Parts: sequence; C-alpha cells; structure tokens
Amino acid sequence: MLSFVFVLGVLVFVHEMGHFLVAKKCGMKVEQFSLGYPPKAFGVRYGETEYLVSWLPLGGYVKVAGMSDFGKDNPEGQPWEFQSKPRWMQASVMAAGPAMNVILAFILILMIRVAYGEYAYLNSTMLGGVTESSALYEAGIRSRDEVRQVNGQTVTNWAGVIEELAGSLGQRTDILVEREGGQIVKSVMLDADITKLGVVPPLKPRVGQVVPGHPAENIGLQGGDLITAVNGQSVVTWWEMSQIIQTRPGEEVTITWVREGDGNGELSAVVTPRA
Repeated sequence: MLSFVFVLGVLVFVHEMGHFLVAKKCGMKVEQFSLGYPPKAFGVRYGETEYLVSWLPLGGYVKVAGMSDFGKDNPEGQPWEFQSKPRWMQASVMAAGPAMNVILAFILILMIRVAYGEYAYLNSTMLGGVTESSALYEAGIRSRDEVRQVNGQTVTNWAGVIEELAGSLGQRTDILVEREGGQIVKSVMLDADITKLGVVPPLKPRVGQVVPGHPAENIGLQGGDLITAVNGQSVVTWWEMSQIIQTRPGEEVTITWVREGDGNGELSAVVTPRA
C-alpha cells in the first residue's frame, strides 16, 4: 500500500508541477499547490503560494487565481488571473500536466535502457565511425579512436564529444585521441557546417527486429544477436558493419555473430544483402 501511495505521489507531483511551472511562466498567480485532496493536513506558505499536503492521497491540484478545482472562484479581471490570459496560455497550462507525465515516462524508460546497456555508448567517447569525406578523416582520425580532449577540454562522454566539436566548427581544432594504448594529437580545420562533421556514435552491431522474409531471417539471425565480424573482418560498431556490407550490394558476405545465453560460441552464415 505504501509503495502504491509513493508511486502515485510521484506521478501526481510531476503532473501538478507541470501546471505550476507553466502557470508561473505565463505570469499567473498560483494560490495553492497540493499533494492530495482536501481536507488539508498541513502546509506552508512561500511567496504568493501555499504548499499543502492533504489527507486524501488520490491526486492533487494546483489552484490558479481565476480558476478553481474546488468551489466557485469569481474572476476579478486582474492581469495575473487565468481568465485574463490569452487562450494559448490557458491551453498551455492545461496541457502541461499530461506533458510532464509523458516526459517522466520517457526519462524512466531511457534510464532503464541505459542501466541495461542499450545506450552504453552515451558514456563512451569512442568514435563509432568517421566518414571519409570529413575533415576529421582527412586529418587521420578513425573509427574506434577514443576522444580524450578537444582544444584542451577533457571529455568523458559522447555528449561532451559532440558539444566540444560543435563549439569548434569553422575553427582549427586540436583533438587528443587514444588509439591502441597510445595517445596522439590531430590538428583539424573543422567545417562550419555541422552536418559535415562526419562522426557516428559507437552503437553496437546488435540485431534489433528481424524483418520476416529478409535475408537476416533466412540465415537464422534473431533480435539481440551481436555481430562480431563480416567476411572475417572484426566489427565493433554498427557503422563498421554497415560500411562493409554497403560496399558489396548483391554479393555474398559471411556474417559472424554471438547469441547471449546460447552457449554455442560464434555462429556464422553466408548471406546476400539486398541491393
């Protein structure tokens, strides 16, 4: 029972916080913010808002001046009242609660998937791929290089890599990378167009959904299988795998993979990708 009340309380708090934040942003006066329905258990006033915990833990509410969830509230035409604001502001306040719940769900799903390793690349600085037409490639930076610094700024995750590179567009940039246990510095004149940056995140070459009737199904690949080699060439990222396959449209290639929990080691089969 306590766990149910706790989870419900979190959902209600996030939902009502959406209404609260947007109402304040729109210049509306928020008179009450309550977890639970009346009667009031206890509360504290901070500024113009009274923050409450009420006895019925089945929901909550935000009381905006000029709009009442409980009883009748007669608008006085004050500029901070709900009814005095444009329709788009009123609609924004009403929609903010459900929107916050959607955002919460997205964040929770992302956290779960990160915890189980599906987005492990977010904590990596390895380049999953570097396009041959990019300035980075011309400077000698390659797939699997681990970016350590950009213009002297240390980076520790993929977001940091992209942020520092994006902040150096159109400039000569010194990039410290680690490769095969050693460190090298490459000086690169980055293009001002971010679409020409040419770096790819280090996504693992793991099979997602197998489309019925396609070559992957025909050779026995299953969702979750991890590709380890193509034509005997080791691959550690999805980009590396796709580059090898794309250069051989309509030709036979040998795919090698492992299946977690299978215990049979590596599996392999010959497949002809669709041209």
